[in-house]
Amino acid sequence: CSQSTWENGVFSDVVLKPENIETIVLVTDEAHMMRSYLVFRGLGFTVVPHPVESSFGSDSLFSVQSSVRVLREYGGLVAYAFMGKLQLAVTDGAVPASSETVMEAHRSARYTLADWNCSLDGP
Repeated sequence: CSQSTWENGVFSDVVLKPENIETIVLVTDEAHMMRSYLVFRGLGFTVVPHPVESSFGSDSLFSVQSSVRVLREYGGLVAYAFMGKLQLAVTDGAVPASSETVMEAHRSARYTLADWNCSLDGP
């Protein structure tokens, strides 16, 4: 149901933390892994990264499509960092994502999940 990496992390947080799920296996393509990893770590998850080859894997590193993908990911990293949506350090004493940003996102996520009729129960 999410429309962005940040929403995916927040929605996962809202659904999984009440079930005491703190460790996740993060499956995403290689180019997107860093931003996804930092978002989920910033939300307090222990993340086991599992990168998969993207559909762009067969493209040349210097192809227009690959270049756009890389620029988009770096742009996303910079934007998320400025918005306080990333955990920028990955050590045990790391600073999590901005608590104000997370609290606001949680309030919004609960309504969005209900409004969009998102459920883990299946159809």
